[in-house]
Amino acid sequence: NCFNCGFSTGWHPESQLGDKMMQFLQTIGVPEADTKRLKFEAFREATNQRVTDFRLKGSVTAKWKPIEFLKDCHPIRYWLDQNCTDRNFLKVVEYAESRNILDIDKMYWTPCKDKRERTYNRRIVVPYFYKGNIVGFTGRIAAHNPSKTLPKYMQEMPLSFIYGVDKQQDFNRKFIIITEGIFDAMVTDGIGTLHNNINEDQIAIINSLPGQKILCPDRDKDGDDLVEIAMSQRWAVAFPNWGRNAHGKAVKDAGEAAEMYGDLLTVKSIINSRETNTQDIRIKRKMDRIDYGY
Repeated sequence: NCFNCGFSTGWHPESQLGDKMMQFLQTIGVPEADTKRLKFEAFREATNQRVTDFRLKGSVTAKWKPIEFLKDCHPIRYWLDQNCTDRNFLKVVEYAESRNILDIDKMYWTPCKDKRERTYNRRIVVPYFYKGNIVGFTGRIAAHNPSKTLPKYMQEMPLSFIYGVDKQQDFNRKFIIITEGIFDAMVTDGIGTLHNNINEDQIAIINSLPGQKILCPDRDKDGDDLVEIAMSQRWAVAFPNWGRNAHGKAVKDAGEAAEMYGDLLTVKSIINSRETNTQDIRIKRKMDRIDYGY
């Protein structure tokens, strides 16, 4: 601020460089190339969204109580050891192999058809664990193109549940990979939101985990909500170039990528393609949409 001529200008973090500030920098001899670079950097910082500090309201995870599991539901390994030849069980095993889901200790199956179980005997069942207890579960129909009369997934879970939280606290991880689907979380050894949108409690739970958070959204428009949340929380967002499958369709998620490339390369591609700057994330998301048509 000059008291003689009345000229004034200013700048503070997270604001852009205005015309008067640019004029001031040029007047005191800052090279034009430097002023343009500073203006661009200030623009990038100013357009990054501020982090909202979500905090858990009470003990949400304390409400993740043990529940009664599906009747006679055991890991696939158990049924293989029993030489099970049930037609539905064999379809479940065949589907798991086709999806390259080989961890048969995490995959469960039940032969029961009670009212509560309904069609679970035709599904791969995945228990939801928290502190060693089953607090919910999901069942995925064992077919690539299930009948429209049957829901693809059926599940029971506690409010604000995040799949895989237990494992992330075993040791000090460098990265926490965030996916939408449960099978995506399995192949990346990450966490699954189980939905394309999450609430404040779930955000707070994720933020409490150690390591850099990397969101790997599904390659569809529904994933936009999670991308916006990731940018607001300063999580990284990954856009791996997984190409197209044998049918010419874009590889949609980490689970499908693992079918083609295996778990290790899928995880590596997510980590290597992560972006942290808001503008870069928006540009990459737009380019990804153009490339893969969604």
